[in-house]
Amino acid sequence: MRHKSEHLQAVERFHVGMGVDVPDKPVVPSDERLLARAKLLMEEAMEFIEAAGITLSFLGAHNIEFDDLEFIKSAPADLVGMADGLADTMVICAGGMAICGIADLPLLREVNDNNLLKLDTGYFDAERGKFIKAKNHPKPDIASVLKAQGWIDEHVHVPCEVH
Repeated sequence: MRHKSEHLQAVERFHVGMGVDVPDKPVVPSDERLLARAKLLMEEAMEFIEAAGITLSFLGAHNIEFDDLEFIKSAPADLVGMADGLADTMVICAGGMAICGIADLPLLREVNDNNLLKLDTGYFDAERGKFIKAKNHPKPDIASVLKAQGWIDEHVHVPCEVH
């Protein structure tokens, strides 16, 4: 438990109280759980977007890509609603980590450290409102963090010895 934030521990207690399995090492949950989590996350993200006074418009295809979405500022922001949506999103994300058996602190440390490295070589694109990382910027080593927590990558091919 020392690698889990108080927030994640509270979310895990809530899940256990509802009868939801909280594995002790990283796993991929059932498709049913993944679909439910995706819907919850989208619902809470939409709550924040709406509270921020932004209308979301879909621009086309059946398989939605981020670039298929148009964000339009259409109303004044509601800070209370935004805070509610953001807090709910954090709870849903922590719940996702809980049902996947992921300890949050090592994962967040890896991602935060990687993001801070971007400051050395990247730049801020004011037009996009986003910090752009350098082309050669390494990805965070998420797999190593998960393996340190007991995850076994089933997609790695281990050669068999031929006798």
